Amino acid sequence: EKGKTRKNEQNPLPSPAQTKATCPPPASDGADATILRTLTVKGMMCAHCEGRVKAALEALPEVVSAVVSHTAGTAQVTLSQPCPDNRLSEAVTAAGYRVTRIR
Repeated sequence: EKGKTRKNEQNPLPSPAQTKATCPPPASDGADATILRTLTVKGMMCAHCEGRVKAALEALPEVVSAVVSHTAGTAQVTLSQPCPDNRLSEAVTAAGYRVTRIR
């Protein structure tokens, strides 16, 4: 009969309890596991400054994107995984600007 197993046959599929205990969680493509950080950046005066800060942040492997505003003095960073605050700050500092706050 279709869908039934005989006594001597083993069911090749694990039970739900076995699956939960032995299988790792499904792999994430990163789209739903993002971390948002906002940096306050001093020293940006124009769009060129924004571009330098954006490029410095997006050069970090954890950074998916950076939206930078010289008028607001901020950089909103989307991370694919945790990144220490000092790495974000060091990247901006290396570009010639100063981070005064990260939240």
